[in-house]
Amino acid sequence: MTVRDALIRLSKWKVDEVRRKLSALASAKAEIEKESVQLETSVVREQALAAEAPGGELLYHGFAQGVIMKREALCRQMDELEGLMGQVRDQVNTAYAELKKYEIAEEHHQERARQDRARRGQMAQDEITASRFERSRQRNSS
Repeated sequence: MTVRDALIRLSKWKVDEVRRKLSALASAKAEIEKESVQLETSVVREQALAAEAPGGELLYHGFAQGVIMKREALCRQMDELEGLMGQVRDQVNTAYAELKKYEIAEEHHQERARQDRARRGQMAQDEITASRFERSRQRNSS
């Protein structure tokens, strides 16, 4: 394994690791969104119960304050997650760019090696052709 191969392998691992981190953050965001939907569903349910029960407005008031606090907490969590996700996306882009840099360098190295082999092969063919020509010229001149 060459140094370039090791760098490519390490860069792929970094890209995968950062993508896994981004995926975990996306899952956490989905959980918060799910929790938010459940909260809104509970609000509708509690409003209906409060309207039916005598004195339900008094109980609903305390529930509504709790909901407001929970919404604010969920909004803060969502904002934090979105900020982290932006940072991790930048890390993914950076890691991917680094990986591509190494892959392109390896491709260039392989292309140079192929061209070098082709050049050496052509030089060998030219040498064979020149020696055949020289032999045939010597035969014709004798």
